[in-house]
This record gives sequence, structure tokens and C-alpha cells, in this order.
Amino acid sequence: MADNFHGAHVNVHPQSKGGVHTINLLERRIDEGLAFVATHTVTVGTGTVVSVLITTPATGTYHMIVECECKKAGTFVLQESPNATATNGTLITGINLNRQSTEVDTLVLYHSGTYTSAGTVLENHVIGGISGPNIVTCPYILNASTKYIARFTADAATSEATMNLVYHRES
Repeated sequence: MADNFHGAHVNVHPQSKGGVHTINLLERRIDEGLAFVATHTVTVGTGTVVSVLITTPATGTYHMIVECECKKAGTFVLQESPNATATNGTLITGINLNRQSTEVDTLVLYHSGTYTSAGTVLENHVIGGISGPNIVTCPYILNASTKYIARFTADAATSEATMNLVYHRES
């Protein structure tokens, strides 16, 4: 067994005739109990801001995909803000994707707090509109002891916005 260049787990059975079985990295982390998902959904009005604060621990490496879905138009921004000040808000509990695992998530997630936006803008997208739900996906390897802010600002009234965070830590 070995990892290929793209992180896929390769398992070559000694009796196979040229067949290579692969498991992508996320599936491998799920098997190990190191993959998590967290979701936050809000009904929004024009100008409403939906924010999720992501705080990484001092040790360990996290890989994360942030998805933002909305029924109507808005702006999605992902910022790396190592020195952000924040009132934490409400804790979001990550759910282990391996439902048989006892591994505990060490990433800390909050919504509905007050977060400064100072820092590096990693992504900035206008999403949504009359065509229905839209998704922005941003894959990153996060820095240790760092705060990240995922923020959606609604451009239309009476809409829903959802932040989905799918992440795993290296073993």
C-alpha cells in the first residue's frame, strides 16, 4: 500500500492481474475516523451576513473544503485572519463521517459571532441568482493556530444560505 502523488491510497493485491484499486484521500480519512462535516443554514434578508469562524488547533494539519449554497444572489468571501478578534458566537459541532469512530474533532467552529475581517482574502465570489442554488467550493490546507472566516452576504430578501464545511486532519 502506498500513496500516489495526488493523495489516493493505492492497494495492489498481489494476485491481481493489472488491477489497481484506489481510495481517494477523503475516503481514507473517513475510514480512519479523521473526516468531519459541519453545516450552518440561515434564512437571510437583503444585507444579512452569515459568518462561520474556523479556528485551527496548534498541532495537526487540516484539509478543508468550504461550500456555500444560496437560493438567491449574494457574495461569498473566505479570509485567513490569524489575528482576527472575535466573539465566538454559537459552537458548531463537527460530525465524524465514520459513524463508528470515537475520534474527536479538534477544529473549533462558530457561527453568529462578531468577527473582524482583517486578513488575506482567499476567495471572493458572487454566487446565486434566479437560476437557483449555487455552490462555491474552496479546497485548502489550513495553517495551524489560525482563524479563518467564511462569510456570505445576501443581496436579496427571503433567501436561505448554507455553509457546508467538509474537512479532515492528517493522521
